[in-house]
Amino acid sequence: MIDATTTAFSYTPAHSPQEKAPSPAQKAEKARIEARLSVLENKIESEKAPGLDPAEEDQKQRLQARDAEVRAHEMAHLAAAGELATGGMSLVYQTGPDGRQYAVGGSVKIDTSKANTPEETIQKAQRIRAAALAPSDPSPQDLQVAARASQMEAEARAELAAEKQANPIANDSRQATIYDSYTVS
Repeated sequence: MIDATTTAFSYTPAHSPQEKAPSPAQKAEKARIEARLSVLENKIESEKAPGLDPAEEDQKQRLQARDAEVRAHEMAHLAAAGELATGGMSLVYQTGPDGRQYAVGGSVKIDTSKANTPEETIQKAQRIRAAALAPSDPSPQDLQVAARASQMEAEARAELAAEKQANPIANDSRQATIYDSYTVS
């Protein structure tokens, strides 16, 4: 028995007898269009979604500022180090509330070994110290590297002075000329 509260149901075939079934190419095109439509619908939904809340926006701005600061700091080291840098800068990242990666730390590796001669070591130590102190706000580690470079320079100067004291004639051409003028007579 069917009464007035029963819902009517009707069936419509997928295609009428006069229509042909879709070809594989048509099915593929339909699938491509539906996939593209889905992507566009998701994009529209994400644009409609509310942005970051004020706390997340503040965190994002702080991360952006830190990122710029870190990159500038490490670029200063890299530029001052020149050929002493043993690679590019290495950065440590943190994911922000917007899903992006922000640099929050970094480093630049510098060759801090002694050079072949005391004179070359003095020059190299000065370059190391300049590279360590290149940023406007050197870190505690930067200050330690600069101090070690100063120590390396002082040791090279002491070594150079000891060499000159041990053999003053061979290391100073002026003194050698004076010495020769007295012994030639």
